[in-house]
Amino acid sequence: MRRKKEVSLPFSRALENRVPHSRSVPIRKLASYQLLTYYDTMDDRRRLNKKKSAATELSKIHPPMKLLTFASPLSKSSDVQISSSPSKRIGVLLQKFGIKPVAVVFLTLAIVRMLQNSENLDTQQLNSNSTIKTVQSNNLSVADDGDGYWMYSDEYPPPYTYSQQVCEDTYLNHGDCVKAAKYCPSDLMNWVYVKAGKPYPRLNATGFLHKMKNKRIMFLGCSLMRQQILALMWTLGYDSIAWNETEPEDEECTTRRRCFTDEKRNITFCHQFMGTIATKVYHEGNYTLDLSLRGRGDSSCLLEDSNIAVISSFDLVFVQSVAWWTNLGTHLDSPTSPKEWVDKLLPMVYYDAMKELLNKISEQTETVFVLGQIGVDCKEKTLPEPFSIDHIPPDHGWDSAPKFWDTSLHLLLEERLNVKVVDARKPLMQSVHSHPASGFAQPDTNDCLHFCMNSASVNLYLDIYWNEVIPQLWED
Repeated sequence: MRRKKEVSLPFSRALENRVPHSRSVPIRKLASYQLLTYYDTMDDRRRLNKKKSAATELSKIHPPMKLLTFASPLSKSSDVQISSSPSKRIGVLLQKFGIKPVAVVFLTLAIVRMLQNSENLDTQQLNSNSTIKTVQSNNLSVADDGDGYWMYSDEYPPPYTYSQQVCEDTYLNHGDCVKAAKYCPSDLMNWVYVKAGKPYPRLNATGFLHKMKNKRIMFLGCSLMRQQILALMWTLGYDSIAWNETEPEDEECTTRRRCFTDEKRNITFCHQFMGTIATKVYHEGNYTLDLSLRGRGDSSCLLEDSNIAVISSFDLVFVQSVAWWTNLGTHLDSPTSPKEWVDKLLPMVYYDAMKELLNKISEQTETVFVLGQIGVDCKEKTLPEPFSIDHIPPDHGWDSAPKFWDTSLHLLLEERLNVKVVDARKPLMQSVHSHPASGFAQPDTNDCLHFCMNSASVNLYLDIYWNEVIPQLWED
């Protein structure tokens, strides 16, 4: 049985040591794509609420976002340009009638929604009216681009035609195929993400295979990463896969690895499960946080040198880690590890763990940290919707995701890690229509976290990787 290093540290002092401070840093954009973050510096947070302790501040980072607006209807042309916003014109008209500003917002949204339903509009523009800061570091430049939205179009060909048989012959988890067949509409691949008035460029399968020849690529994370690698296999044209499975030597560690090698091109694709990880056992007074008590989902053995060596042997590693952290306080709740105390401690535990993991692997291989989706309120939703952090539901602790997102950004800024960042949260969190529990006839599933495998939402991860990361790697 593995033993973690035990460290006793006063909680408040330990957390204060982890609270980062805003400072100027050099700028080097990841790519021309401006990535979105909902990020406030701790200095801003202190000004907003000076009476709260550092622990409370870090555990309650929730940057505000205002309501998002709808755009004018678009044709199904792939090169259509956005020219006007009826919501703004409606708002001005309502104000002329003397209606109060707060009422104008809600009346405008209601009128635009009715117009969309009556005119069978194709699209929603999901622009943010909020003022969002730009955070910049060596490998990070994130800001509100304000112009991305989903559009339905049956004239823009999807990256592949979903096949239930192909899913059965390639799956990593059979539940993905079952949910797609049982709950998911067949037209979800017809949704197109539009940016700056044009469809966001899709992953080029031929270019990808050429770029990755003689390379090894790993998707390190939970089931969200599992879905991404499966969508990648289908996009690249693989219709039958025998995955090679490797179980960890430590039976108590949850971190199965499954790989497939394209022998012709000598490309290896792997998904390695990562739930929650910790560098040590934490103590404060009579309280103890020992992640190994979680059982299934504890992947702390990944930090051992032997496992780090395996991960680092890959040429490219994508890392995504939040979904298994949000409900950890509930899983560990006990008299010696009460949920309220655990929830306050988790940002520090997460910071320590991600720092050690990313430090070790980024020294030896190309590493990309992914900010993606968390669960949403998807019931009875059949269209994309505006996204606000304040509207993330509390189910499974999902509403705590922003504090882990912010902790990730603090870590990357403070430690100056050689890690590239992909922030796909905005378009993916708008995709409330693409989950197994979306729509009106799903009484026996509550899955508003995973995407339907026959949806374009999963593939947007791949599109962003192709456009913003892979072209910068290795000279042809």
